[in-house]
Amino acid sequence: MPIKDDENVRVLEFGSGDIIVAPAMLDDKLNSVIFVQDTICREIGSVNTHGVIGKSHRELDTKVVMHFSNIESLDVVITALKEVRKYFDEKVELQEEVAQDENG
Repeated sequence: MPIKDDENVRVLEFGSGDIIVAPAMLDDKLNSVIFVQDTICREIGSVNTHGVIGKSHRELDTKVVMHFSNIESLDVVITALKEVRKYFDEKVELQEEVAQDENG
């Protein structure tokens, strides 16, 4: 199960193809992203949002909701995800990158 609690922390383990990630409605606006446990594993990257798009987190068995009140907040998350992507793309050790940032 990729969505679990670990010492009072909600952990989403991506890589099995069994988490649906989709835009969702909150307060009648499409301003959130939800993460829903799927019942089967699918090919990673395949789109499986049937029955999810446009529904509220209350209508689904949603374990995690990312709600954005402004575009700047969304950009912060996008920037963090791009940094993680860079790590995978370049196969750079995260510790080395952090050390370089600390040293200027």
